[in-house]
Amino acid sequence: MISEGNSREAEMLTQLDDILPQYRRNAHGIFFHGLRGQNMQKNDSPSWYNPYEAKMVFLMTSKLYGKNIRPKSIGIITPFIGQVEHLPKLFDDATVTAPNIGTVEEFQGEERDIILISTVRSSKEHIPSDLRHGLGFIQNRKLTNLAITRPRYLLVVYGNADLLVLDPRWRMIIKHCVDNDAISLVTLVSTPIPAIRCLSF
Repeated sequence: MISEGNSREAEMLTQLDDILPQYRRNAHGIFFHGLRGQNMQKNDSPSWYNPYEAKMVFLMTSKLYGKNIRPKSIGIITPFIGQVEHLPKLFDDATVTAPNIGTVEEFQGEERDIILISTVRSSKEHIPSDLRHGLGFIQNRKLTNLAITRPRYLLVVYGNADLLVLDPRWRMIIKHCVDNDAISLVTLVSTPIPAIRCLSF
């Protein structure tokens, strides 16, 4: 738990106050952004990516940069190589420096001040395959625990709440965010991805 007093963590959250949910409990450092995007694959890759979710993560990173947060203070974690490969293209296209982006395993033994987690999965039909191959966050205690323990003071999770609540650990995390008014929900989508300027946390 982050100190409510004069800790570095509390000061940093105060600095980010206007880009985080406004009615959250003071010094609360875990946030859930619920959305329904699309799982997609490229012809040359069996892995999955979620372009709308990637856009939201990119936007939040840009807002953090606007608050003088440096790229090396941010980490973006996702369980799918497809999303790891897709996210940097958004930064390249916008000529914006990308923070460290990688799979959960790549962050083992590392911490960042801020971690953004892109869970990617938006369709139940792929969950059985994920379970067989040890992919994704559903029913994967090791990946989940590793991912959520990487931030020093701020964790923002992007994902489909309807899927994540199938896992007891994620259900507890989402409930914790709901109880502390630290959740933002967006209902989407099988529509074109909106322009970045139209998005907000």
